[in-house]
Amino acid sequence: MAAAERLAKRHGMTIEDAAAGGMQAPRPEYDRQSPNVAQERELARVVHLMDYQIQLDKARIAEATERAVERGLKLEPHPTKTAPKPIRNWQTSRSQQRMNPHRHAHVLLTETSMPIEEIANLTGLDVYKIAGMKLKLREEGKGRKAG
Repeated sequence: MAAAERLAKRHGMTIEDAAAGGMQAPRPEYDRQSPNVAQERELARVVHLMDYQIQLDKARIAEATERAVERGLKLEPHPTKTAPKPIRNWQTSRSQQRMNPHRHAHVLLTETSMPIEEIANLTGLDVYKIAGMKLKLREEGKGRKAG
């Protein structure tokens, strides 16, 4: 009671005025010119409804799952997520599709100046086959003389 008297005295009222409701806290005045308040209220309402709809959907799905299990559905456990493979920046990814070794050697011979040994290592062909291809390419470049 003493606290109520102090509180009423602090606000300039009697205990009877405070008990009757006395002064009410003023409501915050909104700028009626600003459409932001209405937009914020509408957005809050929509978000609340979305959350509510999500909760209803989850409850509906859980109930349907329970009924299906009662009817005999065997639930499989959710697959566990495996960790993604680490990305190796130091090595470029390679395609699983491989070029024909003879065609690959031909391209390397015509477009690069790589040594025959390296081309043989890359393509898996014999050094002598690569050398023969290189000689044939040389003859094609000169052109054959008639007669």
